[in-house]
Amino acid sequence: MLSRFSALFIYAVAGLAISVAATPVAAPPCDGPGPPPPPPPQNGPPPPPPPPPPPPPPPPPPVRPTNELGQCSIQNQQCCNQVTTANDAQASGLLALLGILGLPGDETVGMQCNPMLGAAGGSGASCTNTPVCCERNDFNGLIAIGCSPINLAL
Repeated sequence: MLSRFSALFIYAVAGLAISVAATPVAAPPCDGPGPPPPPPPQNGPPPPPPPPPPPPPPPPPPVRPTNELGQCSIQNQQCCNQVTTANDAQASGLLALLGILGLPGDETVGMQCNPMLGAAGGSGASCTNTPVCCERNDFNGLIAIGCSPINLAL
């Protein structure tokens, strides 16, 4: 019977040893959250900043009022084959050849101009192309600068 008691005792001690070994042990308490984790590794350079917003659209070109023959001096009345702006390729080429630089791109110019016939407001005023009143027309009709339309219907 002693052998049975010894066997039972051995089994009890072995079972107790197994249960103690299988019991989890709590970790000691920490004094804080600890150091921050390292930053994630970067793959190449950082991304570029976003592009700037587009510039605002340019202001509309100024509109020159229509002149009437009586409001435009005789020497400024021109009949031009073509009226365009200073940034037109043909006009800017002529202006550059004449040494006229720095005009605003929306400046109205007349090309191949002739003086209109007839006095201001007179019945002889006529033009089969584009009648204009130009501020500078001292380039022998090749080009006139600062032109605005003339109303011949008056």
